[in-house]
Amino acid sequence: MRDNKAEVVGLVITGALIGASLGLLLAPQSGERTRKQIRRKARRGIERLDELQGDIREQVNGWVEDVADAVDDGLSRGKRVTVAGRERVLSAFDDARHRVDQGRTRIEQLLGSSD
Repeated sequence: MRDNKAEVVGLVITGALIGASLGLLLAPQSGERTRKQIRRKARRGIERLDELQGDIREQVNGWVEDVADAVDDGLSRGKRVTVAGRERVLSAFDDARHRVDQGRTRIEQLLGSSD
């Protein structure tokens, strides 16, 4: 939607420049004065377009920074989840090993007491 706004603003400025230029060309005044007015209006139009381009560039840079921040945040969260998951898996393996050792000891005790 923002792209459409920028496009509409650009078209409005372009239309205003064309309209002003035609108005100046058809106005009853000297050619010298008309050319000066056209140059002045063209410079103003170019300045406005430069400002618009700068605004658009700033907005796009802001979007890029927002996306980069979101990606970095997602990666950080993913790493934390991965580390936490790895620790849970290792803890579960350690718990399972401990229970197997306990079971082995108990079986050895039961087998040793039956002799």
